[in-house]
Amino acid sequence: MARMLITGAGRGIGKALVLEGIERGHDMIATVREGEHASGMPESVEVLHFDVTDRMRLAEIAAGWRHPIDVLVNNARVIGPDRQST
Repeated sequence: MARMLITGAGRGIGKALVLEGIERGHDMIATVREGEHASGMPESVEVLHFDVTDRMRLAEIAAGWRHPIDVLVNNARVIGPDRQST
């Protein structure tokens, strides 16, 4: 069993990855933006609330982190000042 961290897991692909990881027996950590609810997440999922652009909050979380992470899926996105196309 792997410990997986999925960023941007509040909805869509990120949320689906978290739910699939649970189905496969992995220990899942999901990140969602501040104020965003992780509705539909099983209680076994550790949910971290922060915006990926908030460097101070990321530093706080990293400083207190004591568990190894086997897999990181960086699904969160940041859109610049102008809309960007893929």
